[in-house]
Amino acid sequence: MLENSMERSAVKTLSGVITARPVYGKISAAAALYMALSIYLYLPYLNHFKKLEYLILINSAIGALGCFVLSRRWLDAFAAQLVAGAIYGFSPFALGFAAYHPLAGVPLAAIGWLFCPAVYYHTGTKNTLREKTIASVLATIPFVFTVLFFLLCAKPGSVHLFPMPVYLKLDPAGIEALISPLALRPQKFIPGFYHVPLAVGFLGLLIWFKSGRFKILLVVAPAILLSMIDPVFEVPPVVWALTVMLFGAIVIGLGMEGLALAGKKDSKWILLCILMTCAVAAFTLIFSFELGFIYRQTTRIHALSIVLIGIIYLLAESNFRANLFRWSLLCAGIGADLLLGARYLIDVIF
Repeated sequence: MLENSMERSAVKTLSGVITARPVYGKISAAAALYMALSIYLYLPYLNHFKKLEYLILINSAIGALGCFVLSRRWLDAFAAQLVAGAIYGFSPFALGFAAYHPLAGVPLAAIGWLFCPAVYYHTGTKNTLREKTIASVLATIPFVFTVLFFLLCAKPGSVHLFPMPVYLKLDPAGIEALISPLALRPQKFIPGFYHVPLAVGFLGLLIWFKSGRFKILLVVAPAILLSMIDPVFEVPPVVWALTVMLFGAIVIGLGMEGLALAGKKDSKWILLCILMTCAVAAFTLIFSFELGFIYRQTTRIHALSIVLIGIIYLLAESNFRANLFRWSLLCAGIGADLLLGARYLIDVIF
């Protein structure tokens, strides 16, 4: 297990059940912030939108809020929950849906909410067969909804439209998008996050892995498989990857909490996170010699991520908490990266 505060984070976030608390004020605040962010990002193009196209803004905001509510099962800090939601709803992958019919983003908006019954289901008894069975059935709701939605869209005599091409699926050859999310057109559905969240997510993955709670893979692994094979029930394979992105966004939230709470005994894990980010920056630097400006820019942003996490490493190594400063640093870095990256990708789409 990870030491000190990171150990507490791993045990708390990925083991015991946390019941949903009535936090309507926080949910309302998050909803307002996500909607404001969505309007800001699409503001230059709103005058050209038709009525149905405003659904693009709503899909991202509702999807982000669904991830926010879902993440409360694992994350304590409001800032981490807020960032997790924004990372999901406005990721390079999520923005790709805006390139197609406005209805294409309906699964983006719904998936997080549809996982909530399975995540928050709790009878008070622990690990009984009945509870496991009901939770497993509830976990299929997002998959059933996705199938029914696309079958309904494709049904002659009703809606009869394909919101997006049915052949779209994740391409393993596009793996470079994981380290350079701005290098590919968002229409290709970039399976990754922005630069600073990626660096923070490395620590989140360590926390999740060291906690040993791997049951989530029973949901994530099938989603990965479905996103890379031929269409099933008229569902574009790439849509299944929304579940993976949801998991990734919450893992980034875990990484934020780990960095904010880390002490001296945790500094070795932060150092490992820095080394992993250095490896990513080295790859983008190598690509930049051949592929040009966007990879050079990506390398610079990864370098800034290293500096940001390096500051937190020095604080942890000196056992200097400065929690407010850490949270401010993380939120500023991730927020700036998201705003600039998302606006760039939206400009590419429109």
